Amino acid sequence: MERAKGIIVKDADLSKEIQSVRKLGYARTCGSVVPGLAAVSVPVFDSQNSLAATMSVLARSQDKTYFSEAKIARIMEAARLASEAIGWPGST
Repeated sequence: MERAKGIIVKDADLSKEIQSVRKLGYARTCGSVVPGLAAVSVPVFDSQNSLAATMSVLARSQDKTYFSEAKIARIMEAARLASEAIGWPGST
């Protein structure tokens, strides 16, 4: 999406970010995409283990402690439950 809007992202940086997201299971940003806005996004998978949607929670980027480990865990749990509700068989 950022590339489509003309934001330049180096391939190496994008690869690192993708690798991190896959390892952590979520992506987050703090004011870099939209000034003043922080977000955590988690995947929702379908019955074919394909990405069906994402769930995101937004906060003001000034609130540095909003996305604690406990809150991220709750967001990830909600996405896991949503995935299972649409037939996701679980991680393989």
